[in-house]
Amino acid sequence: MPFNLDDVVAAALTEHDIRDCQVLVAVSGGKDSMVLLHILHRLSSTFHLSLHAIHVNHGLRGHASDLDANFVVAQCEDLGVPVYVRTVDVHNVAQHRHGGLEAAARAARYEAFLSVCQEFSLAWVLTAHTQDDNVETILMNLIRGTGLSGLTGIPTVRPLHKDHSSPRICRVLLSASTVDVLRYADHNNIDYRHDQSNDDIGFLRNQLRHGLIPQLRREFGPDVISRIDTTSHVLRDAAEIVSSALETAFGSMTTTHGSEIHVNVEKVKGQTRGLRRSLFHYCLKRLGIGRPDQRAVRRVDSLCEAEVGSRADIHADFEAFRDRDSVVLRKRVAPFAPFFVVLESDGSYVAGSQHLDVQTLPTNAVHVIPSRDIAFLDVTALRGKLVWRSWQSGDRFVPHGSQRQVSIAELLSSAK
Repeated sequence: MPFNLDDVVAAALTEHDIRDCQVLVAVSGGKDSMVLLHILHRLSSTFHLSLHAIHVNHGLRGHASDLDANFVVAQCEDLGVPVYVRTVDVHNVAQHRHGGLEAAARAARYEAFLSVCQEFSLAWVLTAHTQDDNVETILMNLIRGTGLSGLTGIPTVRPLHKDHSSPRICRVLLSASTVDVLRYADHNNIDYRHDQSNDDIGFLRNQLRHGLIPQLRREFGPDVISRIDTTSHVLRDAAEIVSSALETAFGSMTTTHGSEIHVNVEKVKGQTRGLRRSLFHYCLKRLGIGRPDQRAVRRVDSLCEAEVGSRADIHADFEAFRDRDSVVLRKRVAPFAPFFVVLESDGSYVAGSQHLDVQTLPTNAVHVIPSRDIAFLDVTALRGKLVWRSWQSGDRFVPHGSQRQVSIAELLSSAK
C-alpha cells in the first residue's frame, strides 16, 4: 500500500518543528520537486508556512534548461508562490573544485539556496530527495570506496553552511519512494518536466538508477530499496556513537597550535588500529579535507612508528610529519624564499610576507618591554651596514648573559 505523501510531509514538518515560518522550496521542475511544491502548498495553511521557491538554472542543456525555468515560474505563479530563478555556470565551478560536474552543480545549488535564504531571512530549505536518492547515494559511495559515514546516506536535516546559525535543509520526502511520488503525481494530475540528462548513463548515479537498482528489485524483490534504506538508518546511529567517541579521543589525545593539529604518539599507539585510523581521519576532516582518502589515513598512521622528520603525502594543500612526541597535521607551508635587505635608515621594510619597522631612539626614550616582536640594538656597537636577511646554515650568535657562541639551529632545536 503506497504512502499517503501528504502525511509523510506533514510528519517531517512536525518532527523538525517547521511551522509558523518562511521556507524556501527547491524546485527543479521534475516530478519529485513538483509533487513536493503541491503538497507544501496544500499544507501551508495548516503549518502556517509562507512558501518561497527557488529554481537553479545550471545552463547545462541549453534551451531545455531555459524551458525548465519558464515552466517552474509559470507553475509557481499559478500557485501564488514567489519564485527566484538563479543561473549558474556549472562548468566554471567544476574547474575550481574537485568532484566533477555533479558535485559542482550541487555546490552551485547550495550557494544559491544560501544566498536567497540570507536575502529574505528564510530559516529552512525544503527539498524533494526520496528514499531512492538515498540508496543511490549509498551505492555510489560503496562503489567508490567509503567509510562508515558514507554508508549512512543522505541526512534528513543538515545546515546549509558550516556556520551553526546557517539556515537548515530538510529532505521531507526522504522516507517516500520514487514509485510513491509517481503515483501521487499521476493521481493528482501534477505536471512536470523530464530532465533528459537523467537518462545519460555516463553519470554513475544514472547507471545505478537505470541499471543496478532495477536489477536489484527484480532479483531481490520490490522492497529491497526500503531494506537498504533501513540499514542506512541503523548505520547512522552507529556513526553517531563513533563520532561521539572520536570527539572524546580528539580532546584527550591531541592539541591544537593555531591551525596545526598535534596528535600525541604515545597516547594513540596504545589504541586499536581502528580507533587510531578513525582519529586520524577525523583530524584530517577537522583540518579542512572534506573527504580524506583512506590511503592518506594509513600514511599518517604509519608516522607513529616513523623517525622524527618523516613525512607523509596526504593532500595537495596539507601535510603530515613526525615530530618528537607527535604527528603534526597542518596546511602546507609555502617554500621560504631567502631575502637580503640593507637597512639604510628608519622606516618600514618588506621582504615577501615579512615586515620590519625600524626606528632610532635616544637612550633615555627606550623602555624595554619583553616581546617576541621587538629587538633593541646598540647603534654605537654596529660595524658597517645593518642588514636584515633570512637565516643561513651555520649562523651563530652569543646569547645574552652567555660567554659562548650558539648556532641558530641549536637554539631552534632546544626551543622545541
